[in-house]
This record gives sequence, C-alpha cells and structure tokens, in this order.
Amino acid sequence: MYESMLIAIRNQQRASRARAGSYRVIVVLTDGENGAGRVEFDEVLDDARRSGILTYPVVLPPNDAPQSGPSWRMTQLALDTGGKIASGTCRHRSCVTARGISCRCARADPHVMAR
Repeated sequence: MYESMLIAIRNQQRASRARAGSYRVIVVLTDGENGAGRVEFDEVLDDARRSGILTYPVVLPPNDAPQSGPSWRMTQLALDTGGKIASGTCRHRSCVTARGISCRCARADPHVMAR
C-alpha cells in the first residue's frame, strides 16, 4: 500500500506542475495494512508532508475485525497533510462519501467548489 501511495503522491506533484492553481487531494481506500512492498511509512509521510497534497484515508476494516478503527499511521497521514481520517465503521455516513470530502476540502480552501 505504501508504495502505491508514494506513486500517487509523486504523480500528483508532476501533474500539478502542469496546472497552476490546481487543488490536490488523494483519497486512499485501505484496510490500513501494508501488505507487500518495500516502501516504509516514514518515506510516504515525508513525501506527503512536503507535497502539500491533502490526504483522506478511508479505512475499511477487514471482515475478521469489523469494529477495528483506523491505524495510527493513517490517522497521522491525514493530520499531517491537512486531510481527514474516515472509517468504514463511522456512524456519520457523510464522512466517507465523495461529497463529504469535497465539502471539507472547500472549507479548507475557498478555491474549491463543492458540488
């Protein structure tokens, strides 16, 4: 998972250079576990912090632990990038919908229009 996140962050950085004034957000749907990969969380976190990209992890708990909450790593990623953490166990459905994320982005940056 961390390797995929690092690729997404770097792709967003390259794309944003081509479009001045664009707003950058990454939504990560995850169980919070880094299954296979050689990238460490600290590398992802450092790149995410430097990138200025808001990161919204949506943690979907595995079937064998349906009440488990988000991992501290995903929480840290959201906090350090200005995003928000959401969990599949969240009672407030708006926290895991695209509209809910869009509304929070609009509040964070007045140049984003919530649809």
